[in-house]
Amino acid sequence: MSPQLYCGKISERAKCALERRLHTTLSAYELAYALPISESTIWSILSGSKSGPSGRVRQLLVDFFGASFLHEAFSGPNVHCLDPRGAQRAEALRMIADAQDELRRLA
Repeated sequence: MSPQLYCGKISERAKCALERRLHTTLSAYELAYALPISESTIWSILSGSKSGPSGRVRQLLVDFFGASFLHEAFSGPNVHCLDPRGAQRAEALRMIADAQDELRRLA
């Protein structure tokens, strides 16, 4: 994982993580339809709105893109877990995402 994934606020990281995934064959319109949320919500995330996506939208994005999106957008030094079990879960998800990336590279 590159250090840039951990820079900035959650809204900036969510924007970068979503942009990276939309540079494939998926458009903002198609993603909005698939989740289902409004296309303006997708564009709000892509504009780097102050607070980032709402909890419901975060969950939809994680369900759609998987644990690697969760790790890329919502972990790092600017995210603090009040519950120690939450920190353990976040670390476990990071390890799973890293393992998935390694398996893709090996395939």
